[in-house]
Amino acid sequence: MSRPNTDRAVQVDPSFDSDAALLRQRAARLAERRDGSELVDEVELLVFRVGVERFAVPVRALRSVAAVEHITRVPGAAAELLGVIYLRGEIVPLVDTGRLLRSPLDQGRPAHALLCRGQVQFALAVDELCGIVRYQRRELRATESSSDSRFVEALLPDNTALLRLDALLATPALLPTLQR
Repeated sequence: MSRPNTDRAVQVDPSFDSDAALLRQRAARLAERRDGSELVDEVELLVFRVGVERFAVPVRALRSVAAVEHITRVPGAAAELLGVIYLRGEIVPLVDTGRLLRSPLDQGRPAHALLCRGQVQFALAVDELCGIVRYQRRELRATESSSDSRFVEALLPDNTALLRLDALLATPALLPTLQR
């Protein structure tokens, strides 16, 4: 069995000189070590459904996602609080995302809870998890300022609303409950 001759030098036609130089430059650029700076503007989002509408939150803002099995009502709590849930050894307030966003939960009962990171421990009630998407920040569209959009930071290309978790937390009815 004969082996291919790999010791021969490859001859480049002089007419391809500029193309060869272009290809060498491209190969060198692709071989450069990336420092991650091109990823700084990328945002990873969890998309979910509440009622008939789709929303998103940054994945980095979440601690975990769990199925909602049992909700314990809290007597005298704000209507925006569905109750509390026992999640991974902790009792966590479950915010009625549907009420806040004017998109009622299916059958008034959430399927999932999004446990959020931060100084205040809380979970968002959602109907369905739709998936994780990545976008460059420049692909997101700013929203007009209005009382209806105070919870919306931007719109994704498919019109999914990117939520402001800090604005949800600042809902006056929730403040006494979440700051205990």
